[in-house]
Amino acid sequence: MKKISFQYFTLVLFLATLFLSSCYEEDPWLEDNITSTGEKFPVIYMNEFESGTYSSGDVVEVVLEFFSEGELDKIVLYETIGDSEKRKVSESAYVPAFSERKALDTLALSYTVPMVADTVDIVLSAEAINTNGLTKESSQEFEAIP
Repeated sequence: MKKISFQYFTLVLFLATLFLSSCYEEDPWLEDNITSTGEKFPVIYMNEFESGTYSSGDVVEVVLEFFSEGELDKIVLYETIGDSEKRKVSESAYVPAFSERKALDTLALSYTVPMVADTVDIVLSAEAINTNGLTKESSQEFEAIP
């Protein structure tokens, strides 16, 4: 008898806690701490390279697909060779090249693999920059051999 009343009491306590907590309204923290500006981030994607390994002097075709609901300003291509700092390789002003089939813009760039003494990983990063200052980056990595 005591066991049944304990189980009944536990069930009633659980249901009361569930009922009372479901009525609790949380503070709208997010609404109070953001301001919508209507600005949009660009979207960019770097297609995979044909090969994962290239020799010094090879020309790599970098195909970028991107779009932005905001006004796009430019596309910047960076390289990172091994553990070195990221370095700007090229900067292209936005030129509309909209593809109806893909429903986005496409940009093809040529990148020449630099002379390297040893086998090293190279990371190419493309950054889409809107006129509002918002940016998005996409990267691909390959191996460079002497």
